[in-house]
Amino acid sequence: MPIICLITFLLCCIFVLLLTPAKYVNFIRYFSLIASFFVLLVVFVLVLKFNIAESLLKYTVHFSWSNFLNIYYSGGVDGVSLLFLLLTAFLIPFCILYSWGQFLYFFKELMLLLFLIEFLLFNFFFVSDLFFFSYFSRVFFSLCLF
Repeated sequence: MPIICLITFLLCCIFVLLLTPAKYVNFIRYFSLIASFFVLLVVFVLVLKFNIAESLLKYTVHFSWSNFLNIYYSGGVDGVSLLFLLLTAFLIPFCILYSWGQFLYFFKELMLLLFLIEFLLFNFFFVSDLFFFSYFSRVFFSLCLF
């Protein structure tokens, strides 16, 4: 359940950034930095609580997305995906800090893209359902090629 809360938090951050006017650059900078450090802190706590002695998926979620099409959103975290979640959460604050003074124009759009990439990667590493895995991987790779 904590991963779903993180994914929802990232989606809320994307909406906050979408609704914020681009002229409030300082708010966008500080909001993005604080939100990304919060995500890093939560993922770091999840890594510390992770028990490597058990071979089952941790933090599992399974709920129906569409009963008619028999599509379920199901996911969990194992040791490898948890390390990729930690790597993603670790890189995003450094990307924000690097772009702090580098990009004077389109800073809001850059932060939106960074949070969208983090949102898609978290879903990509978390889901175990083939439909959503292929969906998030296609969206992420099309975003990277764009």
